[in-house]
Amino acid sequence: MNISKGIFALIVCLSTLLFVLSCGLPDLITTRPTVPAEILAGLLPMEIFITLGDNPDAEHVTSIAESQVSQMYLWVRGQGNYQIPFTLILTMPSLDRLQYGPDFQTDPNGQPVRCGNMTLPLMPGDYRLEVVIAGLESPNSILEFSVTP
Repeated sequence: MNISKGIFALIVCLSTLLFVLSCGLPDLITTRPTVPAEILAGLLPMEIFITLGDNPDAEHVTSIAESQVSQMYLWVRGQGNYQIPFTLILTMPSLDRLQYGPDFQTDPNGQPVRCGNMTLPLMPGDYRLEVVIAGLESPNSILEFSVTP
């Protein structure tokens, strides 16, 4: 492994750890209702989007300047009625994949769930963010976005 990849991996690990710690312990220890498998299998795609700033009503963007990465907020909105547990999987331009943040769950009222602001130092390139529902293998939703110089 060359040194730059090792340093990048260390930064990714530390950023993810800081993100998880910033969520607070009560948010990480939650009781999730059991959702029947037939409901999970039949779910419509969840809405996944990015805003610049901590406001889900702000403009949804798919191209972000490298200087604005720290202003990125990730959001997911389910169709409501259930709290559906999910994870976010981020695919880097190098095609490395990692889980972004802790496990999340949708809001049962259909409101957007803030999945945090981007704490990883993203370099210019094309990225892919997948919503993967707990217990299912295929992504429920996919968002492709780019970081520009």
